Amino acid sequence: MELIVYICVFIVGFYIISKSADYFVDEAANIGLKYGMSKLMIGLTIVAIGTSLPEMITSLGSILFTENYSEFIIGTTLGSNITNILLAFGVFLIASKKFYIQKRQLFNLISLLGTSLIFIIFILFGFVTQIAVILVIFYTYYILYLKRYQKTEIVEIEEEYVDKVNHGVGGSFFIIFTSFLGLFAGAKLTVFGIENIGFSLGVPAAFLNLAVVSIATSLPEIGVTIASAKKKEYLMAIGNIIGTNIMNICLIIGTSGFFGYYAIDTQLYKSSIIIFAIATILFSFLIFRKKFTAKWGYLFLFLYAIYLITIFL
Repeated sequence: MELIVYICVFIVGFYIISKSADYFVDEAANIGLKYGMSKLMIGLTIVAIGTSLPEMITSLGSILFTENYSEFIIGTTLGSNITNILLAFGVFLIASKKFYIQKRQLFNLISLLGTSLIFIIFILFGFVTQIAVILVIFYTYYILYLKRYQKTEIVEIEEEYVDKVNHGVGGSFFIIFTSFLGLFAGAKLTVFGIENIGFSLGVPAAFLNLAVVSIATSLPEIGVTIASAKKKEYLMAIGNIIGTNIMNICLIIGTSGFFGYYAIDTQLYKSSIIIFAIATILFSFLIFRKKFTAKWGYLFLFLYAIYLITIFL
């Protein structure tokens, strides 16, 4: 009976985080527009960060609410990035069947591979402060690069998410304050639920974050990729996966690195690191080749099934 209660607490907590994040992004975008911020920069910053906000809040909230916060931060980030590629993009490839893209996305690929490598080094060796600084600086450069060289693509992808709010700035500030309280409360409930579910089952919280929280936090990416497949917006889906994975590493690991010391049990993540490396390399290879078929989607889903099995073996 206690286990069911803890599962319900986790579900309620994560639902509060998700809804609060939606309101937070919409109202922050409204304030940005009212104060003269361009739609491009709103898309690159506020809207883009909004896609990773559930992961960020769950991870950063764990620093406040549990002593084992490294298991939440590493597990959520690693699991979410694996899920984005193998599950979300795998489903996208199957739904899309076959397509080509014209641009190689070389800068994005280098950025994805570079940040992924830094993340793996971080898990294995844990140079917290140094890596945090590197990631935050790089992400700033990454945003500036996108603003300069991929302006048209970003506007096309993000502009539809901007004009959602019709009331004034005062109302937006109030809703932002309320949604911030919701994010805080949701994080507390989520961390409490996961910790006690793990305790009840005798399973490390890291495993639950790798398998369960990662799927929950990746639901927006899964939704976007499925919608993109229906609309045949292939670059939008690819850009969403690349941008989200880079952001997860840079912002979650980067920002949390300034607030705590990581006691990382590398043994918990060995199999997941291997799957993460394989998934990222295969994903990058496909984008570099510019040719996509459904058979790769089935391979990605097969690897995802192996990933879930290896977590609990």
